[in-house]
Formats: sequence, C-alpha cells, structure tokens
Amino acid sequence: TILVESPAIFIKNSKLPLPNPYGNTVIFGCEAHASVASFANNTPWPRNLINKFIKYQQTYNPDFIYDVNIIQQQVSPQDVAYLFKNNKWYWSPDVEQMYRIAIMNNSFIKINPEEALVNAQQSYNETAIKEILSLNTKEGKFLLNGVSIGNSKEVAPDIHNTIQCTLDKDGNTLMKKSIKTGYDSIYGELRSDDSIVKNEDLPSLINGFKFIDGGKACNPCVALNDSADYSCPFSLNIGDETETKISPIWKKLWGI
Repeated sequence: TILVESPAIFIKNSKLPLPNPYGNTVIFGCEAHASVASFANNTPWPRNLINKFIKYQQTYNPDFIYDVNIIQQQVSPQDVAYLFKNNKWYWSPDVEQMYRIAIMNNSFIKINPEEALVNAQQSYNETAIKEILSLNTKEGKFLLNGVSIGNSKEVAPDIHNTIQCTLDKDGNTLMKKSIKTGYDSIYGELRSDDSIVKNEDLPSLINGFKFIDGGKACNPCVALNDSADYSCPFSLNIGDETETKISPIWKKLWGI
C-alpha cells in the first residue's frame, strides 16, 4: 500500500486516498530535486509571494499547514504561479501516470484514478509526490524499515536481527546492523550489539541486494537525507514478481 505524506505539510484531513505509514506528520527530506520538466529553485521567494501562497492555502487547503521554508526549496516562483493559474501543481506526465498506477494497484482503496490525481495535484507539488511515491515502493520500504537478517537464539523467534538506515551523532544517514544478544537480567530489556555496516559489505549481508552503478559501493541511505541525495542506485530481489526490477519512480530519481 501507499502512501507517506508530507514536512513541508502537517495534515489534519489528508486528500491523499492512501494510508500513511508515518501518521499525520511527515518530514520530507526531498528539498531540491525538481524534475527536468519542473522549474529549478535556487532563490528564496519574495515576501509578497509567501504571503499570497499562505493565503491561497488557507483558502483552498484549510486542513493543511505548510512549512513555507521547505516548500521554497521544493518549488520555484514559476511553479507557484502555475498553481495559482491552474489551481493545481504541475506534475510531469510520467509522474502523473505513476500516481494513477499507484491508485489502481491499491487493493484497499476504490477511487477513480483521475479524481485522485486531481485531488493530489491541488495539494502536493511534484517534488513532494515523487518522494511519497518513492517511499512506498520496495526500495523505499527497505530504506525506511530495514531488513531482517535472521534471529538470535537468545531471544524470541519473532524478534529479528536487522540492518537498517539510521542517523549518527552528526545527523548523517548510514546503515546499522543490530544483533539481538538477549535480555537484561535485572530489567528484562532487550539488548543488542549494534555496529555500522560498510557500504561494500551490504550485498553479502542482505539477500537480493545489489549495487547498480557498475557494482560501485555507495550509501543507499543518503536518499533519506534532509536534502535527498539520489546518487546510490541499487536493486532488490525480494522474492516476488518484481524480482530485481527497479521501481519506475526510483529509475526516474536515479536517472537510469
């Protein structure tokens, strides 16, 4: 199922017709990755445009509270002008189609894809919706939730050892391996032996994981940076019909 929502946005009643794994508040790290068809934004908006945007959203999206500082990094004044003129954000045709397919493939939601598309475009810019789509693919779920690498005999069988993205003390994203070692003898707390995983070791530790760019090792977690970095393409074979196929949204983000 899809969908994650938006930090640029706090949503009281979302217009997106799909579930949100983060709850109602989502922090978007996709700040400066406008598509080729969109407008690049390297300049802060003028104050009068900020005021006009806030007034527009209060009128048309009263259940949304936008973080204008993040929105300014996602879209340009030209993008906002398009929104004001058309009452929707510009999305490239391929992103529109990806969203339609996501709606059609969701077995829990029955809604006309075109209606869902219009509703979403009224609230979410293209940079935001690309991150929403990406985080609800097998690649996105891997980055968000990590992967099981088996169990330890010292703990219950439903408690798994994991490899997943985490933050270091400086706020950098990296891969952490967590091996459960048992329970504290006094308080019964679960103990684990945590270590940072070298990028080059990921294919040998995670079944079905492969680097794509000539096999060159890199850090896949950089896609979760505050300013999302799509420089580490990889493939996942999770044992379903997709096999090692890369999700279309990640092909677009990685430029492959």
